[in-house]
Order: sequence, then C-alpha cells, then structure tokens
Amino acid sequence: MLLTVMLTRHGGYEFSPITNGTFTFNTTYCNSDTNFRLKGVDYDNLQTTDSISYNFVAPITNVGNLTACNAITEFISYQIDGDTTTLFLENLSAYLTSNGAGTPLRLEISGYDQHQNSILIYQTGWAGLDLGTYTTNEYSIEGTLGYIDSGTTNTISFNLSSFGNIGEFVDMTFNGTYVDQTGTHTLSGLIHVIRDN
Repeated sequence: MLLTVMLTRHGGYEFSPITNGTFTFNTTYCNSDTNFRLKGVDYDNLQTTDSISYNFVAPITNVGNLTACNAITEFISYQIDGDTTTLFLENLSAYLTSNGAGTPLRLEISGYDQHQNSILIYQTGWAGLDLGTYTTNEYSIEGTLGYIDSGTTNTISFNLSSFGNIGEFVDMTFNGTYVDQTGTHTLSGLIHVIRDN
C-alpha cells in the first residue's frame, strides 16, 4: 500500500511515508509559532483525511490515529510506457492567466505528488476554451516527466472534454508518443481538477 502524510506550515510542506502504521517528521519550530496541519493520503484507494490542525508539543508531538475515509475528488495522473501511474493529489490548480485588463491569455493546470514530482500542462498561446482535441501546437507539458511541446517529436493529443465555471471541473485526457534522449515513449494521462479562477 502507498500511504503518506503531508505536514504543512507557512505555505511549505513535507511528506512522510507511513510504514507499519506509523510516520515521523523531524522539524524545528519557535515556541511562539507551534501550529501545523497534517493530511493523510491513501493513494491505492484514492482516499484522504481532512487537513487537521495541531500544535507542536516538546519533545515529541503524538497526533493519534489518522483515518483516510474521504474520497479524493480531483487529481492528475499519467503513465509512461505502461510503468507505474504517477498520481498528483496535492496543490492542484486549474486557472486562466490574464493580462492586466482581464483578457485571458492561457489555461494552466498543475500539481505535485508525494515524491515532489511536478506537472504543468498549459496552452502555449490562447487557443480558446472550446471542447475538443488539441496538439502540442496548442498545449505543452513540463515537469518531472520532461518537456513536451511543438518542438518535441511527438503524437500527443489533448482532449478537453469539460471546462466549467470557477469551482467546477476541468477534464482533459492526453495521450500519444514522444521522443526524448532515451528513445520513444508512450504517454497517457487524465486531468480532473477544479477550476480556481
């Protein structure tokens, strides 16, 4: 099973795997600033805890039992060459960037996983938000998997199947082949992320 706990403080975060039902963080804090939050995630069953607030207590803070019962509702996932699926559940965002006058410039979707892998899928120019299929002439991918754009030899297609209002889902699949320094690879992915703006 793949279980992990995320500790957040002041916008920063750390991850600890759960082994035999336990996890450990070693961190420093000031006596005047003891607040932190924990969130447990069961990646195998796509369940999570709420983000729970705690305070550090010296020398060891025991937080009790965390139970991951909430269904995960938004995620980004991809698979390369049939290997293990990479799943992004934290710090997910889908938003429209704009110029100072509020004119949309491009759609950006991003996230990271428990191993600090990251992904960013974005329009390379304003291609509009019509539902349909696009190529790397309109969308690019970058992050831990590398950089795939119109300058990369590829057959990647992006199928935008839903683009809701703020607070509703952006749904997209992407799949095809691409070439990097190690050869030709197959890539398939799924985006189901709530739109932030």
